Amino acid sequence: MLLLAFAVWSVPAGYAARPDSFGYVDSAQHPIRCHWSRLNDEQHCLDVIGYADTAWDVQVDQLGFRAPVPDAGIGGSDALDIYLTIAETGAAGSAWVDCEAGDGNCQDSDPTDGFAGTPAFVLIDARTADLHHYTQHEFNHVLQYATDFDEQSISLWESTAVSAEHWTDPTWTTSASDLADFQATPWISTVLQDGYFLDEQYGIWSYYEYGATLWMRWLDIEHGDGSGSFAPQLWAATAQEGPGREPDVLDAWDELTGDWQADLVAFTAFRGLVGTPRAPAWIAWAGEGGRAWREAELERGDSVAPVHPLYPLGVAYYDVSVERKQRVTASLVGSAATEWRLIGIRGAGDYADDAETVTVNADDDGLATFAVVNLGWPGMDADDPLTADSFTITIASAEDVEPNADCGCSGGGSRAGLLAGLAGVAAVGARRRAATAPSRSPTARRPRR
Repeated sequence: MLLLAFAVWSVPAGYAARPDSFGYVDSAQHPIRCHWSRLNDEQHCLDVIGYADTAWDVQVDQLGFRAPVPDAGIGGSDALDIYLTIAETGAAGSAWVDCEAGDGNCQDSDPTDGFAGTPAFVLIDARTADLHHYTQHEFNHVLQYATDFDEQSISLWESTAVSAEHWTDPTWTTSASDLADFQATPWISTVLQDGYFLDEQYGIWSYYEYGATLWMRWLDIEHGDGSGSFAPQLWAATAQEGPGREPDVLDAWDELTGDWQADLVAFTAFRGLVGTPRAPAWIAWAGEGGRAWREAELERGDSVAPVHPLYPLGVAYYDVSVERKQRVTASLVGSAATEWRLIGIRGAGDYADDAETVTVNADDDGLATFAVVNLGWPGMDADDPLTADSFTITIASAEDVEPNADCGCSGGGSRAGLLAGLAGVAAVGARRRAATAPSRSPTARRPRR
């Protein structure tokens, strides 16, 4: 049975500030406690406990994320503490997670277990309408703190937590506006940059890191079971003892897939199909709003540089209109300092990639799609400063192309069939750490628009 109690807890000196707790509810299933600061929020806490219990059942017991680290009695017990408050959060839709020592001073609870794990607690604005999915999102951030509190990729933090909302409640799909933000600026790094970067450098307000759930969901479908099995493995592969940045997200991606660059190429081809009739079934809910931004629509003979130079792991997409099913060739010239990849996208399971020249068949509507990817440079580390680089893409005339009847594509190597499994997956229906903005709450969910 649930335990309801009334008490006011004080926080010892040296620990992160917590809200006042007028009363609390304890879970009968897991070490979870929900605190409220207003009398009329008692029922909300009862609801939050149910949502958190489900999140524990799915994310910890089924998927294999590390369980929350006990907090040695802060909050009145060793349980994970979730606070419903309004004074500290300031607005409905605001929520975050913090470690016990305060972010930036997190302490490894066990320096011998191979993880940078630390106790954490959750704050959610009590006026938030969707306590269900906010609770399950923030719960996942607690599990991330238990695994590697010093992971630097904001997009890894948020793409995992947003995906966990869906894995915990498969009827829940990602916010279409978050996905649209991710697709609107593909020229920045897929996982090494975020909405903070866009805001500070370009004045673009973006939920990019939340929309990066597209990347995480794709990884899990491609390398896991489609229900969240890959994400805890990826997080575990980023972990180290205590504070530290190695291994980083690229190291973990490389370890688990064998080649993060080849995997990024495959994801780029998939990403270019989202929001089009050729998109796999599981992402069809995104609609046209999920379509990646195109640098330009080109014609045969065009030769252009990108509107936005690409950051490492950034992408530029181009559509080329020709006659129905004509073959189209694109060629790429970029600076020698960067590893480039040119991709010709025909459809799910049918694309080609090469460093210089790619040929594909246009679809039934006479449309061919090409993408250019900045793969960084040899030996690039996720913590290296990221500098954008440019290139030139040229579209050849169709009559210059020799037919290839085998795969409908040519180049460095066809990747036909690699994405085919995605089409059969049916749709079912804050943590932030910015090295450039340490004054911001590292886990805050920006209020929804």
